[in-house]
Amino acid sequence: MRYTTEKEKQEVRTVREKAQEEKSCQLRQRLQLLLELPLTDPQQKEVLKEAGLPVRYRDRLQLIAWNLYQKALEGDMGAVRELRSIMAEPKPAAEKGKGRLPGQQSQPPVVIVDDVG
Repeated sequence: MRYTTEKEKQEVRTVREKAQEEKSCQLRQRLQLLLELPLTDPQQKEVLKEAGLPVRYRDRLQLIAWNLYQKALEGDMGAVRELRSIMAEPKPAAEKGKGRLPGQQSQPPVVIVDDVG
């Protein structure tokens, strides 16, 4: 299929982008629903219970966060990076820059203590 004008090409791109955006939005909403479902596996419930988490936080999302945290404690750098990226999610515009001195880094540096010796 050939498009004769630049305007037609732009319209097709716009339609494709909107369809892709809608699809990703639907996927995000569905994933959010799945993550908010309560745990049904007794072993998974026990893991969060032993961690001391309140009952209201014992869902699939918390289980994923707990497992990621445990991997980071074991030294998995991929888990550490993932936790840092989650913690660095953008804040609302009203909160950006509050309590920060000019020139100060937006994220604190990661310090890894090597307990060899």
